[in-house]
Amino acid sequence: MGRFEKYEDTEILREVIKKLKNKKCRLDCGHHVTFGSNLGQDITIRNGKEPKIICSQCGY
Repeated sequence: MGRFEKYEDTEILREVIKKLKNKKCRLDCGHHVTFGSNLGQDITIRNGKEPKIICSQCGY
């Protein structure tokens, strides 16, 4: 058994994001996102015990 066999494919994340379609959220950085919109903000998820979700502009 290889060390990477424990990991799920990214499709599981796509399914979670699809469930958020048309939802409008305020991010931890104060900016906003509309999921599934062509004009929507890209996001960055900082993984950890308490994940931070910010727009990609604030992630730099």
